[in-house]
Amino acid sequence: SILPAVTLFLLCGPVQSQIIQGQWNFLLLALLVGTWWAIRREQQLLAGCLIGLATAIKFTPAFFLLYFLLQRQWKALLWALITFALSMLVMLALLGTQTWFDYFQRVLPIVKGFEGSWVNISLHGFFGKLFFPEYPGLLPPLSDSAFLGKLLSLVARVGLLATYVLLNLIRWPASRERMFHFGLVVMLLVAPISWDHYLLQAIPALLLCWKDLRQHPMLKVFFLIEVVLFCVYMGDL
Repeated sequence: SILPAVTLFLLCGPVQSQIIQGQWNFLLLALLVGTWWAIRREQQLLAGCLIGLATAIKFTPAFFLLYFLLQRQWKALLWALITFALSMLVMLALLGTQTWFDYFQRVLPIVKGFEGSWVNISLHGFFGKLFFPEYPGLLPPLSDSAFLGKLLSLVARVGLLATYVLLNLIRWPASRERMFHFGLVVMLLVAPISWDHYLLQAIPALLLCWKDLRQHPMLKVFFLIEVVLFCVYMGDL
């Protein structure tokens, strides 16, 4: 069964993007898995440093500052902020201030134009495709109303964040690990733009679902079929 698995892995669109575009998601995945490992072993300093470094590479993992706050892991939160600040200072010393101006004044306005892109997998992208798609001629909107789409997107993202906060506050047994994995999915859905290749960062959550389905053979089969279809679909994208 290894050969089909490797084949699907290489055909998967998010994996191909890492090679074609030189993306950093495998490194981010390693840092997130390392954070998970550190959390399970109560090593808050290491967990915080890894999230701080991941946030310095891409802002999306900053979501886990909220996780540390809700789980009352103060040391991890502090070291995440310290690591991020030190990383920014190193970048500033090496690249200068022009990089910051280019990012905020040139890059972000360009990226904002892709909110309604077909491959934006976040909730904002979902409503963007419905109400303000990137190419209306190829993907006709349900209703041509950017205001309505952005309003519904805001409501959906706030609702998902509120659900995540509530579940963290309940604190049922073994919730710390599960809330970390749930956070991987929430992190991608609440971001304004999450490209399809960001999905590699959700692999630990996928593996946890597979682990939970050990006692349910039929559900495990359906879950495997969904994963295969998803890999094929993302490959075709």
